[in-house]
Amino acid sequence: MGLRVISVDYTLAPHAKYDTITDQVISVIQGLTKQGYKMSDIAIYGDSAGGGLAAGLGMDLPAAVVLWSPWSDITDTGDSYHTLKDADPLYLYDLLLRPSAEAYAAKKDQKHPYVSPVYGDYSKPFPPTLIQAGTKELFLSDAPIFHYAYKQALNEMFQQQRYRDIEMQ
Repeated sequence: MGLRVISVDYTLAPHAKYDTITDQVISVIQGLTKQGYKMSDIAIYGDSAGGGLAAGLGMDLPAAVVLWSPWSDITDTGDSYHTLKDADPLYLYDLLLRPSAEAYAAKKDQKHPYVSPVYGDYSKPFPPTLIQAGTKELFLSDAPIFHYAYKQALNEMFQQQRYRDIEMQ
């Protein structure tokens, strides 16, 4: 396809917390813009914890965001953490994911939008986003929860614009 792909080798938890990891990824993107790339030239992809990271970067808008099985809420809120807990024995929340979440962010920071992007403010424009998740995975509920947060904000923006358009008529 003739596209340049850059994989960011960021520090993983527990060797760094979310703020350091987020800064590392943002600095790579800033480096690309210093090389002459525009944000409209850049798409961001993330899988699993990287999907949560990609969705929660909180920066200028890239051209697109692709999230595969995003871990977009590390607070154990989604129902699939419980209903599908036997579907993937590797990702047991209490044994692997909770310690990983606590290594990534302190409990008080776990609802920060850079950590769990489902708690983000999507009232500002957000790039076109593809969200994919399997039907038998622990992070299944994170995908529609993130989509709902994003879609609600879009609907509110469209409603506000519609009211402004009606008032101007």
